[in-house]
Amino acid sequence: MGGVLLLGETRDGTRCPYCIIRLYGSKDTMPKPMPNMDGRTHGIGGYNYGCRCDVCKEAKAVKRKEYQSSQSYQYAKTYRERMRLENPEQFEKIKRQNNLYKKNAYQKNPQKSRWETIYKKYKMTQAMYEGLLESQNGVCAICGNLPNRQFLAVDHDHSCCSTQKTCGECIRGLLCGSCNSFLGRVNDDPNSLIEYLQKYPKAR
Repeated sequence: MGGVLLLGETRDGTRCPYCIIRLYGSKDTMPKPMPNMDGRTHGIGGYNYGCRCDVCKEAKAVKRKEYQSSQSYQYAKTYRERMRLENPEQFEKIKRQNNLYKKNAYQKNPQKSRWETIYKKYKMTQAMYEGLLESQNGVCAICGNLPNRQFLAVDHDHSCCSTQKTCGECIRGLLCGSCNSFLGRVNDDPNSLIEYLQKYPKAR
């Protein structure tokens, strides 16, 4: 990794934007120098703490490759696929039990389950979410209104990740339900709406 780096610093001397947003809301309010957060340094520890600079992503990629090449991972993968083919009824039963466990866990602690879901889908920790929300002054990034429900939705670039799980690099902002649904309906292309409105003159 080339030396010890404090959380927020990178090898080329620049600041990690994810650390800046998470800690201070914006680059303008960032103190200099960036303090060491609880002794954490860049690497796998920084990645787990929410940093997405090149150093942390490289460490995570190495860790993931090591795990996927391990015997325990290969055995679990093979066992799961064999059970799905040879004993589909048992496979579905275990699947239903897992879903029931997740449902009960959510009912016991909905806040914890929510942050776990956000991290699995968007690679975004609670601290990163709250930092981004603070940088938006707690309102929707498009309309500027307060959330019409308890939380703002996480918006990402669907041209990068079209599946439910994202890479974590294409997060754009936090939106209210109406604006998030609007972007989905126009397929992230506001030009189609602009062209439609320009076809008709404003009512006098």
